[in-house]
Amino acid sequence: MLRLSRDRISIAFCPDRLAGVRTGGLLRPQVLEKRSIECDTGHGPQLWHGALHALRGVAASLKDDAADVTVVLSNHFVRFSLVPWSGELRHAGDELAMARYCFAKVHGERASQWELRLSRDVAGAPRLASAIDKDLMDSLLGCFKQGGKARLVSVQPYLMAAFNVWRKEIPRDDTWLLLIEPERACIAHIRQGKWSMIRNTKVEITDARSLLEFLERERSVTEAANESGKVLVSFADNPKMALPQSNGWSFTNLVLPVRPGISPAGDERYAMALCGSW
Repeated sequence: MLRLSRDRISIAFCPDRLAGVRTGGLLRPQVLEKRSIECDTGHGPQLWHGALHALRGVAASLKDDAADVTVVLSNHFVRFSLVPWSGELRHAGDELAMARYCFAKVHGERASQWELRLSRDVAGAPRLASAIDKDLMDSLLGCFKQGGKARLVSVQPYLMAAFNVWRKEIPRDDTWLLLIEPERACIAHIRQGKWSMIRNTKVEITDARSLLEFLERERSVTEAANESGKVLVSFADNPKMALPQSNGWSFTNLVLPVRPGISPAGDERYAMALCGSW
């Protein structure tokens, strides 16, 4: 059958697995294929080496497919920083230099080797900056050779992919956005539609008690200590975990829009990948 458009393939790139979703169709996109691959976290000295090894195999299998590929990076592989607004920064190079300075204040000289990206927010608002190892970015680009039918068109941090999907559900008043993965939680506070805090932490959240303990700890050490307890939460692997409604916190479980070919009850492991396909 002749396809009138290129398929889209979105791949969640996690320490222990790849989860890929292929979608097709212009007016009513539907899931054509989904696949999950376990990765060896001890494959090399870097946490991402096992996933990269698996991605190279996937890319080789796609070399004859006309498809646009998006890689959604687990928050395990991304650092975040809020860059204060300055009207004096008029050029992209100046903005990136300021972002690198913000990372260097926390992480030191190693920040000079990171690949940086900045969000496009309204004037006067802090900018959200993301950083990944340059070696990781170069390796991802190297998986998909120039001139091949399968093209890598985007590399997105999970936080930004999720925010773009659910931005209309985020209220203008004070709200927490929480993305939970195995051994990782990324939490951001949004005040009046602007980023006010971001932390990306290694932690295991497996039940309501550990969730509440994490939130209380994060709220106590940030400038958002007196803010509301409204939390929008997404689980990359365990969406069925009971959400408590206590201790001044109220929770909304973020659910992806329905798409033909995906079962909300059985395809939770593809949620991160799907964030990159909308």
